[in-house]
Amino acid sequence: MNPLSRRFAPMLVVFLCHFCFSQSANEAACSASLPALNHNLPNMFSPEQEVQLGEVLTKIVKSHAGEMDQPALTAYLQKLADRLVQHLPPTGLQFRFYLSSLPVANAFSIAGGRVYVTKKLIGYAHSEDELVGVLAHELGHIVTHQTAIDYTRFFKTIGVTEVKDGDDIEAKFHRLLESGKRFEVREEDRQMEADRVGLELTALAGYKPEALADFYDRITNNQGKTGTWFTDLFGVTTKSSKRLREMEKTLRQFPAGCAQTASQSAQEFHAWQSKVVVNSGTGRTESVPGLLAKKALDPPLQDEVHTLRFSYDGKYLAETTVIKELIPYIDKNYRTIASSGGRSLQGMSMGGFGATRLAFKYTDLFSSVVAFAGGYRRPEEMDVPPHPSYAEMFNNDKEIFRANHPETWARSNVAVIRGKLAIQIYVGNQDPGLAGNRHLHALLDELEIPHGYQEFEGIAHNLKLLAEKVTTGNFEIAARSFSKAGR
Repeated sequence: MNPLSRRFAPMLVVFLCHFCFSQSANEAACSASLPALNHNLPNMFSPEQEVQLGEVLTKIVKSHAGEMDQPALTAYLQKLADRLVQHLPPTGLQFRFYLSSLPVANAFSIAGGRVYVTKKLIGYAHSEDELVGVLAHELGHIVTHQTAIDYTRFFKTIGVTEVKDGDDIEAKFHRLLESGKRFEVREEDRQMEADRVGLELTALAGYKPEALADFYDRITNNQGKTGTWFTDLFGVTTKSSKRLREMEKTLRQFPAGCAQTASQSAQEFHAWQSKVVVNSGTGRTESVPGLLAKKALDPPLQDEVHTLRFSYDGKYLAETTVIKELIPYIDKNYRTIASSGGRSLQGMSMGGFGATRLAFKYTDLFSSVVAFAGGYRRPEEMDVPPHPSYAEMFNNDKEIFRANHPETWARSNVAVIRGKLAIQIYVGNQDPGLAGNRHLHALLDELEIPHGYQEFEGIAHNLKLLAEKVTTGNFEIAARSFSKAGR
């Protein structure tokens, strides 16, 4: 991964006007020399909707972002960022900055205004100017609306041409995930674009703009190389060299005396930097009433399993991974109840499809299964857009799909499922997959398999809203099934 690149793709493109705002003396000296930054790519998101898109993406990445709950340390980072943000024209975005404990030297940003900076990157910085340059670069990704423009393009591939509120954006985001589509993003262009905005913004805030170029050259071990016409001709100029070349080209356009007025004392910066680097915890105060004993798990327990795909030909070994590898591994390495009485399987959307399929097929492994808005498309509907994942998983063969459908396994194992497996289905009555959920519900009734089925008014394909309605119901089902098994 390239330093200063975005970690969660596709994420964050161009300033609509050339920093149109009132100018201080330093701003007047620094802004006139750069060309206007304009973008003619479609963007269906308003600033408010872009913030909401960022909230949806944050749900996906937050648990993996290593966010440090250290208000005192974060305050210094936010103070530096505020000096940059005050030089931006009104954007309607919400700029928030966070420290990250991820063990890499990197910074990344999310649509709408979130920026994460790892403590390892902070440790690499030689000065406050270098760190501010990184922050300005990440702001460059955000204020140029790169993610919003990307998702405008992505959404159009599944027939979405407009979005409404946050719930609507989240529902359409999950539709996009289920489509299984993959997209190309011109990351090199996006980085250079963020560099150009970041360099100017750094200068406008009174910091040394060349500090970003120095930091990038050092952290990539580029050694000052910018390539030549000869290396370009033979296509051997590295991306790092090209990017440094563009930074230096931009810097040459700044007038003499631009910036170099805002840096605080080096002593203050390095004192803060040391505190960040040596910090090893999240800063959260643990509170566990009635705790009798505590022991760290080694290896640590994975909090979830995601992005598993099934396929008819074994290309994606999701079933093998869960049944033959994951469950035995957990039972071997942790103190578990290694029987169906100690296991529950739950999933959302295609995860709901997969959860019921596995629970109906491997009846001796689970005591309960819960599906949220299960993607129970009928085999006859396999080729109906916008869900090509079904066609890919089952080779576009309706009979292969039918053989692997939860309904087929329910019919095959009805005797061992009936009364032994707790089953619950939750779905919104505005869900595009409502018909499939109702069909499975009707089949289970026909087979006289006890189960719970609940539709919620006004909810589409949205786990957040379903979870708010269900509250702890899904966990209570699992707990009752554990108790029923004598645990």
